[in-house]
Amino acid sequence: MTADAQRANSLCEIGKFEEALVLLTRAAVDDPEDPRVWCVTAWAASSVGQPQRAIEAAERAIVADPHYEWSHRIYGLALGRAGRRREALEALNRALACDATEFRTWTLLAELHRALGKLSEAKHAARECVALAPAVANNWRVLGFTLEDEWDEAVAAYEEALRLNHDDAGSLNGLAWTHAKRGDLDVAADLVRRALQIRPGELYLLYNYAIITGLRNGVEAGSEAHRQALQYALALDETALRGAPNEAPAYWQRALHRRRATQRLEALDDARTAVRLAPQSPEAWRMLGWVAGSNERWRLARYGLRKSVELDPEDPHRWLEAAELAYLTERHAELRSWADRLASLGERNKWAPLGRAYLAAAEGDHGAARMEIEAYFSCNPFDCCYRRLHADCCLALGDEEGAAVSNMQSAAPPNATAAGLCDLGARRGLLDSGRTTWRTCALRRSGARAHIGESNASKARGSAIEPHDCRCWRTGGRLARSFVRRTL
Repeated sequence: MTADAQRANSLCEIGKFEEALVLLTRAAVDDPEDPRVWCVTAWAASSVGQPQRAIEAAERAIVADPHYEWSHRIYGLALGRAGRRREALEALNRALACDATEFRTWTLLAELHRALGKLSEAKHAARECVALAPAVANNWRVLGFTLEDEWDEAVAAYEEALRLNHDDAGSLNGLAWTHAKRGDLDVAADLVRRALQIRPGELYLLYNYAIITGLRNGVEAGSEAHRQALQYALALDETALRGAPNEAPAYWQRALHRRRATQRLEALDDARTAVRLAPQSPEAWRMLGWVAGSNERWRLARYGLRKSVELDPEDPHRWLEAAELAYLTERHAELRSWADRLASLGERNKWAPLGRAYLAAAEGDHGAARMEIEAYFSCNPFDCCYRRLHADCCLALGDEEGAAVSNMQSAAPPNATAAGLCDLGARRGLLDSGRTTWRTCALRRSGARAHIGESNASKARGSAIEPHDCRCWRTGGRLARSFVRRTL
Protein backbone atom coordinates (compact mmCIF):
# COMPACT_ATOMS: atom_id res chain seq x y z
CA MET A 1 0.00 0.00 0.00
CA THR A 2 0.99 3.61 -0.48
CA ALA A 3 2.03 5.73 2.51
CA ASP A 4 -1.36 7.45 2.48
CA ALA A 5 -3.17 4.10 2.52
CA GLN A 6 -1.04 2.77 5.37
CA ARG A 7 -1.66 5.92 7.40
CA ALA A 8 -5.40 5.67 6.66
CA ASN A 9 -5.44 2.04 7.83
CA SER A 10 -3.79 3.10 11.10
CA LEU A 11 -6.39 5.85 11.55
CA CYS A 12 -9.20 3.35 11.01
CA GLU A 13 -7.77 1.10 13.70
CA ILE A 14 -8.17 3.90 16.25
CA GLY A 15 -11.61 4.94 14.99
CA LYS A 16 -10.67 8.08 13.03
CA PHE A 17 -12.56 7.08 9.91
CA GLU A 18 -13.33 10.52 8.49
CA GLU A 19 -9.65 11.53 8.55
CA ALA A 20 -8.83 8.20 6.91
CA LEU A 21 -11.25 8.84 4.04
CA VAL A 22 -9.43 12.05 3.13
CA LEU A 23 -6.15 10.14 2.75
CA LEU A 24 -7.83 7.25 0.95
CA THR A 25 -9.17 9.55 -1.77
CA ARG A 26 -5.55 10.35 -2.69
CA ALA A 27 -4.41 6.74 -2.25
CA ALA A 28 -7.06 5.49 -4.71
CA VAL A 29 -5.73 7.88 -7.35
CA ASP A 30 -2.11 6.84 -6.73
CA ASP A 31 -2.75 3.07 -6.72
CA PRO A 32 -6.22 2.15 -8.04
CA GLU A 33 -5.30 -1.51 -8.61
CA ASP A 34 -4.47 -2.30 -4.98
CA PRO A 35 -7.49 -4.09 -3.43
CA ARG A 36 -6.30 -3.18 0.07
CA VAL A 37 -6.84 0.52 -0.66
CA TRP A 38 -10.45 -0.17 -1.62
CA CYS A 39 -10.99 -2.48 1.35
CA VAL A 40 -9.84 0.18 3.80
CA THR A 41 -12.04 2.71 1.97
CA ALA A 42 -15.05 0.41 2.32
CA TRP A 43 -14.27 -0.11 6.01
CA ALA A 44 -14.05 3.62 6.69
CA ALA A 45 -17.09 4.57 4.60
CA SER A 46 -19.24 1.87 6.21
CA SER A 47 -18.20 3.07 9.67
CA VAL A 48 -19.25 6.69 9.06
CA GLY A 49 -22.67 5.84 7.62
CA GLN A 50 -21.90 5.96 3.89
CA PRO A 51 -23.05 2.48 2.80
CA GLN A 52 -23.24 3.16 -0.92
CA ARG A 53 -19.67 4.43 -1.03
CA ALA A 54 -18.61 1.40 1.03
CA ILE A 55 -20.36 -1.02 -1.35
CA GLU A 56 -18.83 0.62 -4.41
CA ALA A 57 -15.35 0.54 -2.85
CA ALA A 58 -15.72 -3.15 -1.95
CA GLU A 59 -16.82 -3.92 -5.52
CA ARG A 60 -13.70 -2.16 -6.80
CA ALA A 61 -11.62 -4.32 -4.44
CA ILE A 62 -13.22 -7.51 -5.83
CA VAL A 63 -12.52 -6.37 -9.39
CA ALA A 64 -8.90 -5.66 -8.48
CA ASP A 65 -8.45 -9.14 -6.95
CA PRO A 66 -11.42 -11.56 -6.97
CA HIS A 67 -9.46 -14.09 -4.87
CA TYR A 68 -8.62 -11.71 -2.04
CA GLU A 69 -10.54 -12.76 1.08
CA TRP A 70 -10.79 -9.28 2.59
CA SER A 71 -12.51 -7.93 -0.53
CA HIS A 72 -15.43 -10.32 -0.11
CA ARG A 73 -15.52 -9.98 3.67
CA ILE A 74 -15.69 -6.18 3.59
CA TYR A 75 -18.31 -6.42 0.84
CA GLY A 76 -20.43 -8.61 3.12
CA LEU A 77 -20.00 -6.13 5.97
CA ALA A 78 -21.04 -3.18 3.78
CA LEU A 79 -24.06 -5.03 2.39
CA GLY A 80 -25.16 -6.11 5.86
CA ARG A 81 -25.01 -2.56 7.18
CA ALA A 82 -27.09 -1.45 4.21
CA GLY A 83 -29.77 -4.00 5.12
CA ARG A 84 -29.04 -6.31 2.17
CA ARG A 85 -28.60 -9.43 4.26
CA ARG A 86 -29.10 -12.09 1.62
CA GLU A 87 -26.35 -10.60 -0.56
CA ALA A 88 -24.19 -10.13 2.55
CA LEU A 89 -24.50 -13.83 3.35
CA GLU A 90 -23.43 -14.75 -0.18
CA ALA A 91 -20.41 -12.42 0.01
CA LEU A 92 -19.28 -13.86 3.35
CA ASN A 93 -19.57 -17.41 2.02
CA ARG A 94 -17.33 -16.37 -0.90
CA ALA A 95 -14.86 -14.98 1.63
CA LEU A 96 -14.80 -18.35 3.40
CA ALA A 97 -14.15 -20.06 0.06
CA CYS A 98 -11.06 -17.85 -0.29
CA ASP A 99 -9.83 -18.47 3.27
CA ALA A 100 -11.80 -20.54 5.77
CA THR A 101 -9.28 -19.80 8.56
CA GLU A 102 -10.06 -16.05 8.78
CA PHE A 103 -11.85 -15.76 12.12
CA ARG A 104 -13.28 -12.31 11.34
CA THR A 105 -15.40 -13.78 8.55
CA TRP A 106 -16.84 -16.32 10.97
CA THR A 107 -17.58 -13.48 13.40
CA LEU A 108 -19.58 -11.57 10.79
CA LEU A 109 -21.38 -14.77 9.77
CA ALA A 110 -22.37 -15.48 13.39
CA GLU A 111 -23.87 -12.00 13.78
CA LEU A 112 -25.65 -12.18 10.42
CA HIS A 113 -27.13 -15.64 11.08
CA ARG A 114 -28.40 -14.46 14.45
CA ALA A 115 -30.05 -11.44 12.83
CA LEU A 116 -31.77 -13.87 10.45
CA GLY A 117 -33.01 -15.98 13.37
CA LYS A 118 -30.77 -18.92 12.42
CA LEU A 119 -29.54 -19.65 15.93
CA SER A 120 -27.98 -23.03 15.17
CA GLU A 121 -25.90 -21.60 12.30
CA ALA A 122 -25.02 -18.56 14.41
CA LYS A 123 -23.71 -20.72 17.27
CA HIS A 124 -21.69 -22.85 14.86
CA ALA A 125 -20.05 -19.78 13.30
CA ALA A 126 -19.35 -18.23 16.71
CA ARG A 127 -17.72 -21.42 17.98
CA GLU A 128 -15.58 -21.54 14.81
CA CYS A 129 -14.27 -18.02 15.40
CA VAL A 130 -13.51 -18.83 19.07
CA ALA A 131 -11.66 -21.99 18.03
CA LEU A 132 -9.60 -20.07 15.45
CA ALA A 133 -8.73 -17.14 17.75
CA PRO A 134 -9.48 -17.90 21.43
CA ALA A 135 -7.39 -14.95 22.64
CA VAL A 136 -9.65 -12.38 20.91
CA ALA A 137 -12.20 -10.98 23.37
CA ASN A 138 -14.69 -10.03 20.68
CA ASN A 139 -15.02 -13.66 19.59
CA TRP A 140 -16.22 -14.65 23.05
CA ARG A 141 -18.63 -11.70 23.08
CA VAL A 142 -20.11 -12.88 19.78
CA LEU A 143 -20.43 -16.41 21.16
CA GLY A 144 -22.32 -15.09 24.18
CA PHE A 145 -24.51 -13.03 21.86
CA THR A 146 -25.59 -16.13 19.92
CA LEU A 147 -26.33 -18.19 23.07
CA GLU A 148 -29.50 -16.27 23.86
CA ASP A 149 -31.37 -19.43 24.86
CA GLU A 150 -28.49 -20.95 26.89
CA TRP A 151 -28.00 -18.44 29.68
CA ASP A 152 -25.32 -20.22 31.76
CA GLU A 153 -23.08 -20.74 28.72
CA ALA A 154 -23.68 -17.14 27.63
CA VAL A 155 -22.56 -15.85 31.05
CA ALA A 156 -19.38 -17.95 30.83
CA ALA A 157 -18.64 -16.61 27.33
CA TYR A 158 -19.13 -12.98 28.36
CA GLU A 159 -17.00 -13.44 31.47
CA GLU A 160 -14.18 -14.89 29.33
CA ALA A 161 -14.44 -11.89 27.00
CA LEU A 162 -14.16 -9.55 29.99
CA ARG A 163 -11.19 -11.48 31.34
CA LEU A 164 -9.42 -10.81 28.04
CA ASN A 165 -10.63 -7.20 27.84
CA HIS A 166 -12.22 -5.80 30.99
CA ASP A 167 -13.16 -2.56 29.17
CA ASP A 168 -15.33 -4.25 26.54
CA ALA A 169 -18.65 -2.38 26.80
CA GLY A 170 -20.37 -4.83 24.45
CA SER A 171 -19.55 -7.80 26.68
CA LEU A 172 -20.67 -5.89 29.78
CA ASN A 173 -23.96 -5.14 28.06
CA GLY A 174 -24.45 -8.74 26.94
CA LEU A 175 -23.68 -10.01 30.43
CA ALA A 176 -26.11 -7.47 31.90
CA TRP A 177 -28.86 -8.56 29.54
CA THR A 178 -28.32 -12.23 30.40
CA HIS A 179 -28.45 -11.49 34.14
CA ALA A 180 -31.65 -9.48 33.59
CA LYS A 181 -33.26 -12.47 31.88
CA ARG A 182 -32.35 -14.57 34.91
CA GLY A 183 -33.93 -11.97 37.21
CA ASP A 184 -30.64 -10.58 38.63
CA LEU A 185 -31.69 -6.97 38.08
CA ASP A 186 -29.29 -5.31 40.54
CA VAL A 187 -26.32 -7.06 38.92
CA ALA A 188 -27.65 -6.15 35.46
CA ALA A 189 -28.00 -2.47 36.37
CA ASP A 190 -24.46 -2.31 37.75
CA LEU A 191 -23.06 -3.91 34.58
CA VAL A 192 -24.85 -1.48 32.26
CA ARG A 193 -23.65 1.46 34.36
CA ARG A 194 -20.07 0.17 34.01
CA ALA A 195 -20.55 -0.10 30.25
CA LEU A 196 -21.86 3.47 30.10
CA GLN A 197 -18.81 4.70 32.00
CA ILE A 198 -16.66 3.20 29.23
CA ARG A 199 -18.93 4.31 26.36
CA PRO A 200 -21.01 7.16 27.82
CA GLY A 201 -22.74 8.11 24.58
CA GLU A 202 -23.52 4.64 23.21
CA LEU A 203 -27.16 4.62 22.17
CA TYR A 204 -27.92 0.92 22.57
CA LEU A 205 -26.52 1.07 26.12
CA LEU A 206 -28.80 4.00 26.94
CA TYR A 207 -31.83 2.08 25.61
CA ASN A 208 -30.94 -1.04 27.58
CA TYR A 209 -30.37 1.02 30.71
CA ALA A 210 -33.90 2.41 30.26
CA ILE A 211 -35.36 -1.11 30.08
CA ILE A 212 -33.48 -2.34 33.15
CA THR A 213 -34.36 0.85 35.05
CA GLY A 214 -38.03 0.18 34.30
CA LEU A 215 -37.68 -3.38 35.52
CA ARG A 216 -36.09 -2.31 38.81
CA ASN A 217 -37.73 1.02 39.56
CA GLY A 218 -41.09 0.97 37.75
CA VAL A 219 -42.60 2.39 34.61
CA GLU A 220 -42.13 6.09 35.29
CA ALA A 221 -38.39 5.83 35.89
CA GLY A 222 -37.94 3.60 32.83
CA SER A 223 -39.99 5.90 30.63
CA GLU A 224 -37.94 8.94 31.69
CA ALA A 225 -34.69 7.10 30.89
CA HIS A 226 -36.15 6.08 27.54
CA ARG A 227 -37.17 9.67 26.76
CA GLN A 228 -33.65 10.90 27.48
CA ALA A 229 -32.17 8.18 25.26
CA LEU A 230 -34.48 9.22 22.42
CA GLN A 231 -33.49 12.88 22.76
CA TYR A 232 -29.86 11.86 22.52
CA ALA A 233 -30.61 9.62 19.52
CA LEU A 234 -32.34 12.43 17.63
CA ALA A 235 -29.41 14.77 18.31
CA LEU A 236 -27.04 12.12 16.89
CA ASP A 237 -29.29 11.79 13.84
CA GLU A 238 -29.04 15.53 13.14
CA THR A 239 -25.25 15.32 13.31
CA ALA A 240 -25.21 12.30 10.98
CA LEU A 241 -27.44 14.04 8.44
CA ARG A 242 -25.23 17.13 8.40
CA GLY A 243 -22.25 14.91 7.61
CA ALA A 244 -24.03 12.68 5.06
CA PRO A 245 -27.16 14.45 3.76
CA ASN A 246 -27.63 12.03 0.85
CA GLU A 247 -27.24 8.72 2.68
CA ALA A 248 -30.43 6.69 3.08
CA PRO A 249 -29.44 4.99 6.41
CA ALA A 250 -29.25 8.36 8.14
CA TYR A 251 -32.87 9.01 7.15
CA TRP A 252 -34.27 5.60 8.04
CA GLN A 253 -32.46 5.75 11.39
CA ARG A 254 -34.04 9.12 12.14
CA ALA A 255 -37.41 7.75 10.97
CA LEU A 256 -37.06 4.97 13.54
CA HIS A 257 -36.26 7.40 16.35
CA ARG A 258 -38.94 9.90 15.34
CA ARG A 259 -41.52 7.15 15.25
CA ARG A 260 -40.52 6.09 18.76
CA ALA A 261 -40.73 9.74 19.85
CA THR A 262 -44.32 9.82 18.40
CA GLN A 263 -43.27 12.24 15.62
CA ARG A 264 -45.07 10.03 13.13
CA LEU A 265 -45.62 12.36 10.18
CA GLU A 266 -42.00 13.51 10.30
CA ALA A 267 -40.92 9.85 10.50
CA LEU A 268 -42.96 9.07 7.38
CA ASP A 269 -41.23 11.90 5.50
CA ASP A 270 -37.82 10.52 6.48
CA ALA A 271 -38.78 6.99 5.44
CA ARG A 272 -39.93 8.24 2.04
CA THR A 273 -36.66 10.12 1.60
CA ALA A 274 -34.72 6.95 2.43
CA VAL A 275 -36.63 5.02 -0.25
CA ARG A 276 -36.02 7.79 -2.79
CA LEU A 277 -32.27 7.76 -2.05
CA ALA A 278 -31.97 3.95 -1.97
CA PRO A 279 -34.82 2.34 -3.93
CA GLN A 280 -33.04 -1.03 -3.90
CA SER A 281 -32.55 -1.12 -0.14
CA PRO A 282 -34.87 -3.59 1.63
CA GLU A 283 -34.23 -1.78 4.92
CA ALA A 284 -35.50 1.52 3.49
CA TRP A 285 -38.72 -0.16 2.30
CA ARG A 286 -39.09 -1.97 5.62
CA MET A 287 -38.88 1.32 7.48
CA LEU A 288 -41.41 2.89 5.10
CA GLY A 289 -43.82 0.01 5.77
CA TRP A 290 -43.31 0.18 9.52
CA VAL A 291 -43.73 3.97 9.74
CA ALA A 292 -46.69 3.97 7.33
CA GLY A 293 -48.39 1.57 9.72
CA SER A 294 -47.70 4.08 12.49
CA ASN A 295 -49.76 6.59 10.53
CA GLU A 296 -52.50 4.01 9.80
CA ARG A 297 -51.58 4.12 6.10
CA TRP A 298 -52.22 0.41 5.82
CA ARG A 299 -51.99 0.08 2.02
CA LEU A 300 -48.63 1.87 1.96
CA ALA A 301 -47.49 -0.22 4.93
CA ARG A 302 -48.31 -3.47 3.09
CA TYR A 303 -46.59 -2.23 -0.07
CA GLY A 304 -43.44 -1.23 1.84
CA LEU A 305 -43.14 -4.54 3.64
CA ARG A 306 -43.79 -6.52 0.46
CA LYS A 307 -41.06 -4.59 -1.36
CA SER A 308 -38.74 -5.27 1.56
CA VAL A 309 -39.38 -9.01 1.27
CA GLU A 310 -39.07 -8.86 -2.51
CA LEU A 311 -35.60 -7.29 -2.24
CA ASP A 312 -34.43 -9.57 0.59
CA PRO A 313 -36.55 -12.73 0.44
CA GLU A 314 -34.25 -14.74 2.72
CA ASP A 315 -34.81 -12.68 5.87
CA PRO A 316 -37.62 -14.34 7.87
CA HIS A 317 -37.93 -11.34 10.18
CA ARG A 318 -39.39 -9.43 7.24
CA TRP A 319 -41.95 -12.22 6.77
CA LEU A 320 -42.82 -11.91 10.45
CA GLU A 321 -43.45 -8.17 10.17
CA ALA A 322 -45.69 -8.77 7.16
CA ALA A 323 -47.59 -11.43 9.15
CA GLU A 324 -48.00 -9.06 12.07
CA LEU A 325 -49.38 -6.33 9.79
CA ALA A 326 -51.83 -8.81 8.25
CA TYR A 327 -52.90 -9.79 11.77
CA LEU A 328 -53.36 -6.16 12.82
CA THR A 329 -55.48 -5.37 9.76
CA GLU A 330 -57.36 -8.70 9.98
CA ARG A 331 -56.40 -9.86 6.49
CA HIS A 332 -56.59 -13.56 7.24
CA ALA A 333 -55.61 -14.91 3.82
CA GLU A 334 -52.40 -12.85 3.85
CA LEU A 335 -51.75 -13.84 7.44
CA ARG A 336 -52.09 -17.52 6.60
CA SER A 337 -49.67 -17.14 3.67
CA TRP A 338 -46.97 -15.43 5.75
CA ALA A 339 -47.51 -17.73 8.72
CA ASP A 340 -47.09 -20.79 6.47
CA ARG A 341 -43.73 -19.44 5.30
CA LEU A 342 -42.59 -18.81 8.86
CA ALA A 343 -43.78 -22.18 10.10
CA SER A 344 -41.81 -23.86 7.29
CA LEU A 345 -38.52 -22.61 8.78
CA GLY A 346 -38.37 -25.56 11.15
CA GLU A 347 -37.55 -25.86 14.83
CA ARG A 348 -34.07 -24.35 14.61
CA ASN A 349 -35.16 -20.87 13.55
CA LYS A 350 -35.82 -18.27 16.25
CA TRP A 351 -38.91 -16.93 14.47
CA ALA A 352 -40.54 -20.30 13.74
CA PRO A 353 -42.61 -20.45 17.00
CA LEU A 354 -44.13 -17.08 16.15
CA GLY A 355 -44.96 -18.28 12.65
CA ARG A 356 -46.71 -21.32 14.10
CA ALA A 357 -48.50 -19.04 16.58
CA TYR A 358 -49.86 -16.77 13.86
CA LEU A 359 -50.90 -19.79 11.81
CA ALA A 360 -52.72 -21.36 14.77
CA ALA A 361 -54.43 -18.06 15.55
CA ALA A 362 -55.54 -17.69 11.93
CA GLU A 363 -57.12 -21.15 12.17
CA GLY A 364 -58.82 -20.34 15.49
CA ASP A 365 -56.64 -22.60 17.67
CA HIS A 366 -55.84 -20.01 20.34
CA GLY A 367 -54.57 -22.56 22.84
CA ALA A 368 -51.85 -23.76 20.46
CA ALA A 369 -51.05 -20.17 19.48
CA ARG A 370 -50.61 -19.17 23.11
CA MET A 371 -48.29 -22.11 23.78
CA GLU A 372 -46.08 -21.19 20.80
CA ILE A 373 -45.85 -17.53 21.83
CA GLU A 374 -44.98 -18.45 25.39
CA ALA A 375 -42.27 -20.79 24.07
CA TYR A 376 -40.78 -17.78 22.26
CA PHE A 377 -41.09 -15.56 25.35
CA SER A 378 -39.29 -18.17 27.46
CA CYS A 379 -36.10 -17.27 25.55
CA ASN A 380 -37.03 -13.63 24.83
CA PRO A 381 -38.82 -12.45 27.98
CA PHE A 382 -38.46 -8.73 27.26
CA ASP A 383 -39.82 -8.71 23.73
CA CYS A 384 -43.09 -6.75 23.78
CA CYS A 385 -43.62 -6.79 20.01
CA TYR A 386 -45.78 -9.91 19.92
CA ARG A 387 -47.81 -9.37 23.07
CA ARG A 388 -50.88 -8.28 21.10
CA LEU A 389 -51.36 -11.76 19.70
CA HIS A 390 -50.78 -13.24 23.15
CA ALA A 391 -53.41 -10.88 24.60
CA ASP A 392 -55.98 -11.88 22.00
CA CYS A 393 -55.30 -15.58 22.61
CA CYS A 394 -55.67 -15.12 26.36
CA LEU A 395 -58.96 -13.29 25.86
CA ALA A 396 -60.28 -15.99 23.50
CA LEU A 397 -59.43 -18.57 26.17
CA GLY A 398 -61.16 -16.59 28.93
CA ASP A 399 -57.99 -15.45 30.70
CA GLU A 400 -58.94 -11.79 31.08
CA GLU A 401 -56.18 -10.87 33.50
CA GLY A 402 -53.49 -12.41 31.28
CA ALA A 403 -54.96 -10.59 28.29
CA ALA A 404 -54.92 -7.28 30.17
CA VAL A 405 -51.27 -7.67 31.16
CA SER A 406 -50.10 -8.59 27.64
CA ASN A 407 -52.31 -5.97 26.03
CA MET A 408 -50.78 -3.16 28.07
CA GLN A 409 -47.27 -4.53 27.59
CA SER A 410 -47.75 -4.32 23.84
CA ALA A 411 -48.87 -0.70 24.17
CA ALA A 412 -45.58 0.27 25.81
CA PRO A 413 -43.18 2.49 23.83
CA PRO A 414 -40.69 0.40 21.84
CA ASN A 415 -37.47 -0.30 23.75
CA ALA A 416 -39.03 1.16 26.88
CA THR A 417 -40.22 -0.78 29.88
CA ALA A 418 -42.42 -3.59 28.61
CA ALA A 419 -41.16 -6.10 31.14
CA GLY A 420 -41.40 -3.40 33.79
CA LEU A 421 -45.11 -3.13 32.99
CA CYS A 422 -45.51 -6.85 33.52
CA ASP A 423 -43.65 -6.63 36.84
CA LEU A 424 -45.69 -3.65 37.98
CA GLY A 425 -48.94 -5.22 36.86
CA ALA A 426 -48.20 -8.49 38.60
CA ARG A 427 -47.31 -6.79 41.89
CA ARG A 428 -49.98 -4.11 42.05
CA GLY A 429 -52.66 -5.10 39.55
CA LEU A 430 -52.08 -1.70 38.00
CA LEU A 431 -50.97 -1.17 34.41
CA ASP A 432 -49.87 2.22 33.11
CA SER A 433 -48.56 2.78 29.59
CA GLY A 434 -48.70 6.55 29.79
CA ARG A 435 -52.05 6.60 27.98
CA THR A 436 -54.47 4.80 30.28
CA THR A 437 -54.47 3.26 33.73
CA TRP A 438 -56.79 0.52 34.83
CA ARG A 439 -57.01 -2.25 37.39
CA THR A 440 -57.03 -5.75 35.99
CA CYS A 441 -58.40 -7.46 39.10
CA ALA A 442 -61.30 -5.19 40.06
CA LEU A 443 -62.45 -3.07 37.14
CA ARG A 444 -65.60 -1.15 38.03
CA ARG A 445 -68.44 -0.61 35.57
CA SER A 446 -67.69 3.08 35.17
CA GLY A 447 -64.04 2.34 34.47
CA ALA A 448 -65.00 -0.26 31.91
CA ARG A 449 -67.32 2.12 30.10
CA ALA A 450 -64.68 4.86 30.22
CA HIS A 451 -62.14 2.52 28.68
CA ILE A 452 -64.55 1.58 25.88
CA GLY A 453 -65.17 5.26 25.24
CA GLU A 454 -61.46 6.02 25.17
CA SER A 455 -60.93 3.06 22.83
CA ASN A 456 -63.48 4.38 20.37
CA ALA A 457 -62.19 7.95 20.66
CA SER A 458 -58.65 6.80 19.99
CA LYS A 459 -59.62 5.56 16.53
CA ALA A 460 -60.51 9.11 15.53
CA ARG A 461 -57.33 10.63 16.93
CA GLY A 462 -55.01 9.17 14.29
CA SER A 463 -51.57 10.28 15.38
CA ALA A 464 -52.46 10.66 19.07
CA ILE A 465 -51.52 7.09 19.99
CA GLU A 466 -49.11 4.44 18.77
CA PRO A 467 -50.57 2.92 15.57
CA HIS A 468 -50.08 -0.63 16.71
CA ASP A 469 -52.06 0.36 19.79
CA CYS A 470 -55.18 0.36 17.61
CA ARG A 471 -55.24 -3.39 18.08
CA CYS A 472 -54.45 -2.96 21.75
CA TRP A 473 -57.34 -0.54 22.18
CA ARG A 474 -59.70 -2.95 20.43
CA THR A 475 -58.56 -5.76 22.69
CA GLY A 476 -58.93 -3.40 25.65
CA GLY A 477 -62.46 -2.58 24.56
CA ARG A 478 -63.37 -6.26 24.33
CA LEU A 479 -61.83 -6.82 27.74
CA ALA A 480 -63.82 -3.95 29.21
CA ARG A 481 -67.07 -5.27 27.73
CA SER A 482 -66.28 -8.67 29.21
CA PHE A 483 -65.90 -7.09 32.64
CA VAL A 484 -69.17 -5.19 32.17
CA ARG A 485 -71.03 -8.38 31.29
CA ARG A 486 -69.70 -10.10 34.40
CA THR A 487 -70.55 -7.21 36.73
CA LEU A 488 -74.06 -6.40 35.43
